[in-house]
Amino acid sequence: MATPLDPTRVIYGNYGYVYDENGNWLANVMSFEAGFDINKEDIERSGTRKIGKKTTGLDGSGTMGTHKVSSTFISRVMAVLKDSSAPYVTELNVKLEDPDNGGVERWRIKGVQFDNVPIANFEVGSIMEEEFNFTFDDAELVEQIND
Repeated sequence: MATPLDPTRVIYGNYGYVYDENGNWLANVMSFEAGFDINKEDIERSGTRKIGKKTTGLDGSGTMGTHKVSSTFISRVMAVLKDSSAPYVTELNVKLEDPDNGGVERWRIKGVQFDNVPIANFEVGSIMEEEFNFTFDDAELVEQIND
C-alpha cells in the first residue's frame, strides 16, 4: 500500500538560490522560473483522423524577479543598449534545497540572454522590485534530489 506524502520533504521557496557565471550569489533574487516550451508540428496520417505530433524544437525562457538593491546587475544587462556592444550572454546556476528535505537540486542554465532592460520604476511606500525576462539555449541538471 502506498504511503501518504511526507509534508516535511516538500521544498520551501526560501531555500532557492541563484548564482551568476562567476559563482556570486545573487542574494536579491526573490523569484525564479525557467523552462522549455516544446515546439511541435501537426502530422496528418493516412488511415486515421487523428493528428500526430512531431517535436521540432525547444524554446527555453524564464523570468527572474529581484529586489532593487543596486545597479550592478542592470549595468551588465544594459550593454545591449550600446550599438557597439554585444548583448550580455551569461550562465545562471540555480540551487534548491530545504533543511527538512536533506537533498539539493542544482541546475545550470546556459546561454542566458535578457529580453528586457528595466530602466526605472518606483512606487511611494513600496519595496522596489525588478523583473528580468530571459531566453536560454540549454539547461543541465547537475545534482538531483532522490526519493
